Amino acid sequence: MRYHSAVEVTVGLIGGKGRAAVLAHLHHGVRHDAELRRRMPDVGELTLVQLLRELEVEGLVQRRELPGHEVEFALTEEGRSLAPVLQALHDWGLARARRHDVVVDEPGRADTRRLAAASLARGDATGWFEKLYAEAGDGRAEIPWDRPEPSANLLSAGLPEGEGRRALVVGCGPGRDAEHVARLGYATTAFDISETAIRSARERHPDSAVDYQVADLLAPPARWRHAFDLVVESNNVQALPRDLRERATGSVTGFVAPGGTLLVLAAAAQEASGDGPPWPLTRAEVEAFARDGLRAESVEELESPDDPLVVRWRATFRR
Repeated sequence: MRYHSAVEVTVGLIGGKGRAAVLAHLHHGVRHDAELRRRMPDVGELTLVQLLRELEVEGLVQRRELPGHEVEFALTEEGRSLAPVLQALHDWGLARARRHDVVVDEPGRADTRRLAAASLARGDATGWFEKLYAEAGDGRAEIPWDRPEPSANLLSAGLPEGEGRRALVVGCGPGRDAEHVARLGYATTAFDISETAIRSARERHPDSAVDYQVADLLAPPARWRHAFDLVVESNNVQALPRDLRERATGSVTGFVAPGGTLLVLAAAAQEASGDGPPWPLTRAEVEAFARDGLRAESVEELESPDDPLVVRWRATFRR
């Protein structure tokens, strides 16, 4: 076949929104065909099967049989090399959607808000985390923050080598950020209120040095007070109603040892928002971590073109 433009080569492989969407979902960590069907509700099951077969033939996707007749899909090495192209398509589409007030109905965010609303209506501010992880394990929901790679703003934070110092990762979920911190050389503890999340973290990282534990940020173990040289709080306080944030913030700051560092990552808001979770943090809420002997070393607003929340906070505090 003769091509008259290099663009034709790429479009010939990923052309049509069906192929491109499958590749994008696999790029963002989707693995099972049930998950793909949930994310592509307008595509028939037979059509999805055909799309996956075509991408296998092209050498972009690989299929793996799992016990119990389950099937898992992943990008091949050549498929992973499409990451910049897929991310650019995602970013441009999201920007256009914002410009034209088009709603991008992502299943994971809808699942989060559905379960959180039901939990909050019962007066339970944190029970929805376990329900979300449990439903995701059954293929009935998706976790929007469950990505294969550590948070980009954690990766670029410039954390020093751990050299055996103690670290705590708050609300660790399946462990992507905790594993990164451990690779830096920290003796890492990571906790989540969801038993299913912790079980998933242990299963995904069977040889991990991370000490994964079930614990409640609002009632943490007393032995953790002032016990960690590095504390990473990524997007947990923003998932709580505002009447619990001061208590949660106090718990986070209480983990930091003398001479230690607290890194806070969160979605940014210019004013209070009622639509959530998450409820993005205002600057005042980020600066409120400067308590209990902690002082703010830096508070950054970072552009995030691939995130619907647009801007994120990255703040460093030291005791």
